Amino acid sequence: MKFVPSVILAVVIAATGILANGDHHDHHDDHNPLGLETCGCVAERLDFRIDCDNLAVVQEAFDFLEENDCDQGDACTTNADCERNFFITESHHDYCLHSDLTPEINSGVHKYENKCVNCFVRRRFNPDIEMCPSRDCTNITIVEDAIDYLEDNCKDNCTSSTCEEAYQTLRYFHDVCAVQVENIPSEVQKELHHFENVCEDQECRTATEEFDPNECKSSAASSVAALALTFATVVMSLLF
Repeated sequence: MKFVPSVILAVVIAATGILANGDHHDHHDDHNPLGLETCGCVAERLDFRIDCDNLAVVQEAFDFLEENDCDQGDACTTNADCERNFFITESHHDYCLHSDLTPEINSGVHKYENKCVNCFVRRRFNPDIEMCPSRDCTNITIVEDAIDYLEDNCKDNCTSSTCEEAYQTLRYFHDVCAVQVENIPSEVQKELHHFENVCEDQECRTATEEFDPNECKSSAASSVAALALTFATVVMSLLF
């Protein structure tokens, strides 16, 4: 069975390659085409959990932002405590339902979004609202037109059917298209946050089932690759 060591060696090399690719993907899989790190990976990196039932943690984080002027100058990008507390506040704001958080947090977080580095997470599964109508993610003009319409017609009132259609298009591109295609306009994140309060009653969902917002997929892939490499190395040591 002389071919066995060669086969195992090939497994070792392949596993090593997976690990190398995993390190490479840390710069891609953890980011979506909006250029943002996923909130799950941020939570793992900064040691917090996204949990809509733990409002006290979110309130404490938001209070820190308010009490320490984290929206002033470059505080949110140079002060690690401002950065961490913004990520806690933003990730919960983006993932949790508006009813999960206080009105103060839902509206107050927006003044920090242009001052701080953002992360990406889809809104949590909500069976009580309708699914967002499907859109062609390759047709960027659709979302650009939707943003223009919202800006021109829906800033104060989102109750018309055309405002609803435009907002739901924006939601779909943010939650679905942003993880499928590469050329999503950066304005999608900002504009969704700008209109999600006034268009709250026009909200739709993109999740078809519950999902874990704390999952950092690339780290899981790296763990699998590491396990494969360890297994192959042990087998090699037993054969030689």
